[in-house]
Amino acid sequence: MLPYLNRAAVLAKDSPAILTVGVLLLLLLIAMQILNFLRRIMIFWVKVVYRLVFWGGLALLIAVVAQRGVERSVGDVMDWGRELSEVWWREYRRWEGYQKMHQQNQGSGYGMGNGNGRAGWR
Repeated sequence: MLPYLNRAAVLAKDSPAILTVGVLLLLLLIAMQILNFLRRIMIFWVKVVYRLVFWGGLALLIAVVAQRGVERSVGDVMDWGRELSEVWWREYRRWEGYQKMHQQNQGSGYGMGNGNGRAGWR
């Protein structure tokens, strides 16, 4: 092993640029190891939080069903779904109306060529 180390020392003495590149590569390797360690720590804690949220939500769901009963819980979910559907359709029709107004205004020339690229229906 000693002849190889002597040869490396002579090469480093003859060309200090190789030594500089070696030091930079070593620093890069150390930095990458530290960043990989931090990434693994972050992934671990994110998994812990996701698991806590999942199991906590499942426990909450079981507690609600146990307290209110299956029939009332299913009825509440159906009511929430119906309300969500109504809101979604109301918003869909509203934005569809805006789109139709825009298409009509495009044909009449309103809102065209105002220089800033905005539509006149907004």
